[in-house]
Amino acid sequence: MMSQAIPEHRGGGRTSVPLSPVPQIAIDSNKPWAIVHSPPGQKPRITQAYVNRQDAEDSLRFLKRYVQNPQNFAIAFLGDEQ
Repeated sequence: MMSQAIPEHRGGGRTSVPLSPVPQIAIDSNKPWAIVHSPPGQKPRITQAYVNRQDAEDSLRFLKRYVQNPQNFAIAFLGDEQ
């Protein structure tokens, strides 16, 4: 009877990916609108990037309704102004 190797972890090979810095998202994607989370005393972080402003506003509206401290979230435009 063959023995099967049991994986050491149950993550399925997934690893957490740190959020990209602002210029990286603006350059590498077609998503210039972003939701930025900036808790007091911490560095602001991009939580999600969007193709258009309406999607970002919809997501922000959801966050303001269902998240504690919604004043820590804001919309930012990361693309080039033309």
